[in-house]
Amino acid sequence: MLAVTNASNDRDKTFAWIENLGAEYPFAFAKDGKLSELAGVEGIPHAALFDPNGKMVWTGSPYELTSGKVKEVLKGASKSITFGWGKTYGGVADSVIDNEFSDALEEVDKLAAKGVEGAEDVREAVVRKLDGRMAAMKKAFDKGDYYAALVIAESLDGNLDGLEQESAVASTLSSMEGDEEIENVLEGQKKLAKLENGKLDKKRQVEGAIDKAEKLAEKYDGTIVATQAKAFVKRLRARLASK
Repeated sequence: MLAVTNASNDRDKTFAWIENLGAEYPFAFAKDGKLSELAGVEGIPHAALFDPNGKMVWTGSPYELTSGKVKEVLKGASKSITFGWGKTYGGVADSVIDNEFSDALEEVDKLAAKGVEGAEDVREAVVRKLDGRMAAMKKAFDKGDYYAALVIAESLDGNLDGLEQESAVASTLSSMEGDEEIENVLEGQKKLAKLENGKLDKKRQVEGAIDKAEKLAEKYDGTIVATQAKAFVKRLRARLASK
């Protein structure tokens, strides 16, 4: 769980509230309400659910978010937060964040050989994190979300030297090459990703993105591109309605 408060809120009061509550989850401040716009916030309280790869897959009232949906989306996610490992394992955490798992495991094994406390637990967390990435890649590929699978595979490619997962990543990448159906879906997903990552600060920009996304949904009807494009349009329309 991650708590986010608007930057206009009193920071001292927020820190005091966190301390008095004894909350152990991470929290952050968002500037200018940008996060609220991205999540299509229409009222408070509001929740957004992100998958292990950082993609927002659900947004709405927390009262409508079921435990089943959370379990489905977070399957394969790491149960350990790297920023909680402390300075001793800072290099390991940095490598994990950069998906450099072979380097992370090599570093933690060196620390373990020196008898550094907690090495076994950290190594287990690194392996679990890698397993989660691999599971997410396979799940995305199996359901036809080739762009998500490609992003994960490319982030791991070259970072798994000597690890057994290296061949599975290479196999995923090679299976996408030369397959017309997959390449067609990827083309549409990349166009949609460009829209999602584009400037959407002004009303006309949002309306333009809606128009383009709707055209993508029509062009790629029957594929995951259409499903994702329609979900994107829904979020954008919610954003317009909230202004």
